[in-house]
Amino acid sequence: APGAPAPVPGPGPGHPHNTVEGILVDRIGLVLEAAWGRAELSAVLATLYGDDERVRPLLPSADALAALMARHPRRFSVGREGFAEVGQLNMTNAQWMAEQERMGRMREAEAARAAAQQ
Repeated sequence: APGAPAPVPGPGPGHPHNTVEGILVDRIGLVLEAAWGRAELSAVLATLYGDDERVRPLLPSADALAALMARHPRRFSVGREGFAEVGQLNMTNAQWMAEQERMGRMREAEAARAAAQQ
């Protein structure tokens, strides 16, 4: 559809690029944290490119950045403000890591309960 973000291939579970995507998502989070949780996507891209040129082929456009952020709705949201596309941080990296640790503990407890019932 016109105006829709360009699709960015999303690797499946266990694919080695999941690590690259995870690093990119963390770096986007850091950029948005430094911008008080909100920034134009073009500014986020400029910061990412300035920090590491290797990001450019991975996220060549604001549409690619928007598509990546859309795959992580608990962490980010993307919207329009006037003519600008703006990214917003929904969860900081520290909050995300704490949630992942909590979820891991819950999975371990469930596995232990299941093992005890057998």
